[in-house]
Amino acid sequence: MEVDKAPISCAQLFPSREAAERSASCRLEITLCRDCAHIWNAAYQPSPISLYGEDYYSSVTVSGQAREHQVSLAQELDRLIGFNGKKVLEIGCGDGFFLQSIKSLKADVIGFEPSATFTLSAEFPGVQVFNEHFDFTQPLDLHGDPDMVVMRHVLEHLPAPRQQLSSCLLYTSPSP
Repeated sequence: MEVDKAPISCAQLFPSREAAERSASCRLEITLCRDCAHIWNAAYQPSPISLYGEDYYSSVTVSGQAREHQVSLAQELDRLIGFNGKKVLEIGCGDGFFLQSIKSLKADVIGFEPSATFTLSAEFPGVQVFNEHFDFTQPLDLHGDPDMVVMRHVLEHLPAPRQQLSSCLLYTSPSP
């Protein structure tokens, strides 16, 4: 599928209709990898401007249904791997609600979120969120390796997802 002019961001708040119409656009060339089923925009070009300024706001947890979904996802992951005493790193954690859901299951949590949405995470005691892009190129001092790295709604933003996913191995160590 190809679209010549699509909004570069779907989570930006504009002061007027005119400002929205003048906003940056991009070309979409939706592509499917037949080997792994990953879908991405093959026409992706890094934006010369940061999209994650004060007017970028993406939080779906104002919806009860979205909160319920995130809580049930955390519970299902807990059932599969058990969060008690584990450290979870979420890249692109948005408002921190999902991390809070994991924390309630007795995990230590840390998140990275480049947008202004990160400010909402302050509502969740014990949820630490850094307002910055996650650096896939070098290990960070996270006070111990995470047991799990989570990326929800992030892969579509990565220009080299295979390489960046492989770099997550720098942060995790195999279980004994």
